[in-house]
Amino acid sequence: MGFTWAAHDPRLATAKAAQTVSTTVGSTSVDFVWDPKLASYVRTAGGQPIVTASGAPLAKPNVLVQYCQISEDRSDIDVNANPSMYTKTVGTGRVVLFRDGKRLAGVSWLFD
Repeated sequence: MGFTWAAHDPRLATAKAAQTVSTTVGSTSVDFVWDPKLASYVRTAGGQPIVTASGAPLAKPNVLVQYCQISEDRSDIDVNANPSMYTKTVGTGRVVLFRDGKRLAGVSWLFD
C-alpha cells in the first residue's frame, strides 16, 4: 500500500516556501531541489542532479521526511564489527511533507 495524495491541499496556500530539502541518511547527504518547470523536487548529490539512464532528472512531486527512532541492532554486525542500525517505522510520529515548493509541518500519520 502507499500514500494517496489529494489533488489539492488548501493548507499549501499559507505554507512556508521550501525550495530545498536537505536530509542526512546515515552519513549520506540527500538533497531535493524544487524545480517549478517540472513541478517536482529533483534529487541531488553534491549539488548535481541525479539522472536516470535516459538522462532525465530523478524528480518527484512530493518528499516526505519521516522522523524515526533509531537504535543499534547488535544481532547484525558487519565485517568491521559495527552494529547495524534499526529504524522503527511502524507507529505514529512526526513527518514533514514537501509539496509544490512548500513545507507542511506538524503532521502526524500512522506508518505501516
